[in-house]
Order: sequence, then structure tokens, then C-alpha cells
Amino acid sequence: MNASVKPLAIAIGTSAAAHATSAPIYARNGQGESMDDLGKQLKEKLAKLDTMLEERQQRMTQLTAEEKQELETRSKEIKDLASKVEQLQTDLVNQAKARQTDESSTIAGILVRNTESIEIAKAMLDKRQKNTSVSFDGIKARNIVTLGSLGENYQYAKNDLNRVPFQPLSLVDLINWAPLTNDIVTLLRETAWDLMADIVPEGEEKPESSLEFGPLVLNVGVIAHWIKVSNQVLADMPMLASYIETRLAYGIRYKLEYFVVNGHIPATGQPKNFSGLMEEGNHDTVPVEAGDTALDVLNRAKYKAALSFLQPECYVLNPQDWGVIERLKGSDGHYLIGVPTGTGVQAYLWGLPVRFSPVQKPAKYWCGNLSIGFDGYIREDVDTQVSLEDGDNFRKNLATVRSEMRAAGGVIVPDANVAGDLPGVPADRVAPALPVVVVNSADELSGTAEAGAVIKVRAAKGGLIAATHANNTGAWSIEPNPLEVGVVGSITAVDDAGNVSDALAVTGEA
Repeated sequence: MNASVKPLAIAIGTSAAAHATSAPIYARNGQGESMDDLGKQLKEKLAKLDTMLEERQQRMTQLTAEEKQELETRSKEIKDLASKVEQLQTDLVNQAKARQTDESSTIAGILVRNTESIEIAKAMLDKRQKNTSVSFDGIKARNIVTLGSLGENYQYAKNDLNRVPFQPLSLVDLINWAPLTNDIVTLLRETAWDLMADIVPEGEEKPESSLEFGPLVLNVGVIAHWIKVSNQVLADMPMLASYIETRLAYGIRYKLEYFVVNGHIPATGQPKNFSGLMEEGNHDTVPVEAGDTALDVLNRAKYKAALSFLQPECYVLNPQDWGVIERLKGSDGHYLIGVPTGTGVQAYLWGLPVRFSPVQKPAKYWCGNLSIGFDGYIREDVDTQVSLEDGDNFRKNLATVRSEMRAAGGVIVPDANVAGDLPGVPADRVAPALPVVVVNSADELSGTAEAGAVIKVRAAKGGLIAATHANNTGAWSIEPNPLEVGVVGSITAVDDAGNVSDALAVTGEA
């Protein structure tokens, strides 16, 4: 082989082979070519080049100009392919660097960071270690990812392929949570203000504005709970992830939201941890005039909150109360707000988003600014630990999974919040009494319940089979019996306010 050609071919082959084996295969370039496509092309052209070199090795000194030109053309094509592979590698690195920081809370981010903890948990199970516990870090009470949708094994998350979207914004997500390094928080609560800013001619004294603050001291509180799980949960990563997510982390998030809305009433001698949105002194209110509907009051509350110079960000309503508002009708029977067919978009009222919160008390509302008007502090985000040593776990093949967080927070601008009662919204949230079955035959299923309630008969798996109304005396009847002989079902009563009774188990023609 010609001395000048042989090193060139070797260098090209080595460089191209390195590119063909080192890059991941998940991306495509601007022409839609994947790493697999480019690698295949590269191998084919290298094979052709090797064949040409072998055929001409014996007569390299006698190459014609055309043969030399063809060899140079092949070499240039390989260089171009190698360049494309290198550019794809560069693009992949740039894309990885450009990822949003929030992705650290995805399935991949959390599980990859906790790979060591996962292995320790499995070792605890395999070796039946009693004096061991393990912590899982990076699971937050805000923007919790749905770990329950994880694939067969956590290793699949190493390439960050099994990501899921974040939950939609909720009340807790609108608050700016700041880290904290001690256990006591002193909030500077704005109690009065007088803004005197104005245009001042040269040489004249500038006006003085005044802001009055009242300190509010809160102690960091611990929100915690635990559950027992079987050892199988430790051996099954998706199941463990589901327990952490749905049973524990969500429970803490729910309680955190409760304290943000309703505040914390400490026991005698205990410090206060949260000063909630609905607590007395933490909000203003608007009068309810004769003839006002819930829509009138909510509109008035919005503009009352805006007078604080902090624009209101949302309404906070109990979900059932929002349902009552959606079902408001005009004089001709049309719905004023709700659309029975649904739109699938965020609920809005008077230009502001409506945040549903089951911890908001029935027939109450809140409107205001959360990002500035409420200060939240987190001493320790959700920490989940697994232990085999607790109680009689060892004898019963059980494990204890505990989650806790440490946080505090309170309203700092009461004038930016408006809250009160919703007129025209039933405050009744008492569930009806358990229905009673009097007749259970093939021809009839009947009994008594709360007067006017809707009686629903469901199959064992929850599907609705039949429904009827209880009359003004509470009597109800369904003919013939919707439950076949020996089939197990359940009966519930639903009152006008949407409250549902406990389920009564019943067997067809018992």
C-alpha cells in the first residue's frame, strides 16, 4: 500500500470506528438520521474501502488517476460521516446541559439519586438485617412525580427514559418555599402601610412612606406518618415507589395544604407552626348584600384584594362548592358557567384560576396573592425511611415505611387576602345515614333512606347497576331486583348537597 495512503486509511477507520461505538442511539440529526442509520452507513463504506484496498494492495504503485480519485472520494465520505456522528454527540451533550432543573424531580432523577438506597433496602430484605434503616432523598411535597407509573425495574430510569409529567399546579405550588437552617421563623407581618411616593421638584424634601410590621414567631413543625408493608414491597421496586408516592408523600402534601389553608392550633404549651389563610386576622372580607349570589361575592372579593396593590392570583374553593357554582342556571334554564360537555381546561372565574382544595371548609372562599402574601419555609423536605426493626416486624416479615417533613409558614400581607362565606352554597356536608333494605327478592329491592336522597346500587367492582329516588317519607324501591341471586353489591344514598353515605353490602335475593 502506498505509504501516504495507508496511514490515512487507518486513521479514518480508527476515528470512524470510535465514533460508531461510543455514541448513544437515541437521537437524530437535522436530516432525520439516527445514530443507528449513520453507524450502518459507516460500516458499509468501511467494508467497501477495505475491499478496494485489498484489491489494489498488490498494484498500489500502479494506481491510475481515476482509481486514486475514487479512493479519495470514499475517504472523504467517511470523514463526512464521522463528522456527523461527532456533531450528534455534541448536540446530545448540549441538550443534556439545557434540561430544566425541575427535571431533578422526575422518576429518573429521584431513583438514580437513590440507587444506593434501593440496593441497601434490597440487601436488608435478603440478609434480614434488623439493625438497619435506609433513607430516600429528593422526594418533595411539591410537584410530586407519579412514581406509581414506573416500569418493571428502576434500572430503566438510568437513561432518563421513563419520565412523567408533573402534577398540575395546586395551592401548595403557588407558594414560594424558602430553605431554613434553624427551627424558629420570625415573620415580619405587614400590619399597616402609607405609600407617599410622588414627583418632587428639585431641592424640596421628599415625602416619607411608612410601613408598620408586627413580628410573628413560628416554630418549625414536623408533619409525619408511617405504614406497615410486607417484605415483598422492598423486593418490588415499583410497589415500593407506589407506597412512597401514594401512601406517604401525598399524605404529607395533603396535610401541608391543610395547615396552609386553615392554620395550626397548637395544644396547650406547644408552639404555633402555621398561620393559615383562613385564620382570623389573616384576611379582609367583603359584605354580602341582599340578593347576592356566590358569583357576586367572589367578584367583589377579587377587586377588594386588588386594592392592596398585590394582584390576586387565584380563588381557593372546596370542590363541592365549585360544583354548586358550575350548576347555577339562568331564568331560562341554561348554565351560567358550567358546560356539561366539559372543556378539559383549568377552571376560571372572573379572570382568575380556581384552585380546588378539599381542605377548604364548605361554603367558604379565599381570594388573594400567595406568592408574596404568604411565606413558607422548609427545614427538611419529605424524608422517607424504611426499617425492619420496628416492633414485631422481624417475626411477621414486615417493614415500617415512615415519611416526614419539617416546615412552617404564615400570612405576611393580610390586606392581600379576602375570605368569607359563600351565599347560596349549602354548607351541609353531613353524609346521609346508611340505607336500610326491607325487601330483597327477585321481584323487588326496596327499603328506606334519607328523604329525597338518590339511592345507587353498584356491583362489587363499583359499576353502577341501578338508581332511584327516596320519596318524601324516605321509602325507595327498584323493580325487579337489579342484583342477581347470590351476586354481591352495595347500596349508597346521596343527598342534595352531594354527600354520600357509607356503602351497605347486599347480596341479591338473600
